[in-house]
Amino acid sequence: MNKLRGSEKEIVLQGKNDEVAACFDFRSMTKLNAILSILRTIYVCIVFIVGSLFFSKDAKQLVIIPIMNMIQKVNKIARDPLEAAQEEENEALKFEKEK
Repeated sequence: MNKLRGSEKEIVLQGKNDEVAACFDFRSMTKLNAILSILRTIYVCIVFIVGSLFFSKDAKQLVIIPIMNMIQKVNKIARDPLEAAQEEENEALKFEKEK
């Protein structure tokens, strides 16, 4: 019983002079709690990883791609402003015809 940690055992003494003693072994419960804690940690890690993947995908679609498109347009305007304006106008006309 000395090999057990304090959380793995419970000693109960009964009687006037502690004539009856009982020692309960809780190793199996301690092991079960440890396994459940490990599984909970793994579950939380998986939830965080999946959440970060979805967040990354949304951030790319809503932030990164529009910024990249703006940079491409600015570079077009810097190279040839008249051609860029003409392309914008053509795109606007094409959009109106589709409506």
